[in-house]
Amino acid sequence: MTLYLRDKNNNTIVDIELSKGKEFVDIRVAIDIKQYSNLLLNNLDRKGEVIGMFDSISNLRGWLWEDYTPRYGNKPSSYKDIKALVMESLTDTARMYGLTVVED
Repeated sequence: MTLYLRDKNNNTIVDIELSKGKEFVDIRVAIDIKQYSNLLLNNLDRKGEVIGMFDSISNLRGWLWEDYTPRYGNKPSSYKDIKALVMESLTDTARMYGLTVVED
């Protein structure tokens, strides 16, 4: 399953793929540098906030393995919980910057 964070022109800023294997759930995160840069330039008055939010998004895989997994484990049955937490992060970011979360 893939989640996208898109701007008002439907440009993809973030592409997150959640995959459920036989033994664990994994995350792949890609941030489009051009679209991210445009968002940052349009929010220079909040640049520290933007950089921090997108740094957190870019580190979701690290969060999964270094924070979530030691606390809760990472099994295929964890997929719904992990997806909900990732979706919450994206939804908060979308709300703050007038973006849209799209699920494919």
